[in-house]
Amino acid sequence: MIRGEVMPKYLSIARSIGLMIAAIALSSLVACVQTEESTLSLSPTPEPKPLLALTQSEADTLRQYALNFINQARAEADLNELVLDDNPAAQSHAEQSLAHCIRGHWGSDGMKPYMRYTLAGGEQYSSENVFAIDFCPDDLDRYTLETPREQIDFAMDRFLKSPGHRQNMLNPHHRKVGIGLTYRPPTIWFVQLFVGDYIEYESKPIIDSGILSLSAQLKNGAHFPDGSPTLTIYHDPPPEPLTQGQLSRTYCYGNGKPIARLRPPLEPRSSYTTDEITIEISSKQCPNPYDIPSDAPPPKSSDEAHSNWQQARDSSQTDISRQLTFPWITAGEWVIDGDDFTMTAEIARLLDAYGDGVYTVVLWAEINGEQVPVSEYSIFIPSLR
Repeated sequence: MIRGEVMPKYLSIARSIGLMIAAIALSSLVACVQTEESTLSLSPTPEPKPLLALTQSEADTLRQYALNFINQARAEADLNELVLDDNPAAQSHAEQSLAHCIRGHWGSDGMKPYMRYTLAGGEQYSSENVFAIDFCPDDLDRYTLETPREQIDFAMDRFLKSPGHRQNMLNPHHRKVGIGLTYRPPTIWFVQLFVGDYIEYESKPIIDSGILSLSAQLKNGAHFPDGSPTLTIYHDPPPEPLTQGQLSRTYCYGNGKPIARLRPPLEPRSSYTTDEITIEISSKQCPNPYDIPSDAPPPKSSDEAHSNWQQARDSSQTDISRQLTFPWITAGEWVIDGDDFTMTAEIARLLDAYGDGVYTVVLWAEINGEQVPVSEYSIFIPSLR
């Protein structure tokens, strides 16, 4: 990762990306935040500027500017152009991050990107880049204040120079991007939430009386390989509020614990040979903000913010391989008609085992010969809607 320090004293800005890693046979997902640091320089003769938020017009103009920048990079890589997504998850995360002076993917409400996206009405699979800050100075006269557009230029340059961020921005399967922007001098909060557009739910995933059900149709070239989808359920504990002190000590996040893989029912007098699946995953060990005391002090200076970031980053650099074993669940209904898919499955034993929390259904399909997730839909127990 790149960390620029142009002065003895600096203000750290963290840039984060959610990277989804498929393990053996597309068995598991792990999101890893890759964080860079840059600097805002001290100004010997500053020009005072007011603390003004972006107007709607200014934000819309900057959003289009950022989109053009993204599409220019994609055009140079011979990739399809993206359109703006109207899902508000990226903007809400930018606004929440500004309000709490936090960075990264975790929200102060304990939500992860895929949870926010689902709650905001999203049905696709999402992947996030973030340019943000976890220390908000009041002594602005010590900093050279760049315009929001100049900061977007800087953020995009850093994204493109970071392998992880660049890979996310240039993913050939993306079709849309939500762009969240807020501003409090000396910095912007800039969120890119890349999504596909490969699934349309006739009935969104729900869990009712222990039964998981969904009905969906693939589109835009996605199809089920060998006529059958891959569908996995992940579990996260119920989200709880997180403090700035906890969030400043995070570096990456995981996509919950895989707790079940679904499969179709068999013909009469047939049976499966195993009721469990074992996968091997390799992932970074992300600091869990819930393991950090809620009264951990927030950074009071750019030096403290950098120190927190560095410690979290250092603890996340080793990839650890491990095996996970979890059950197969045989669906009661599993109907595939071309690119249409309807499924119901009894998952009461999962609810009994894991209790309340976020049950995320990840559905995989094939696009241009590659297996990719097309939907990551979070179901909250109890419901937050």
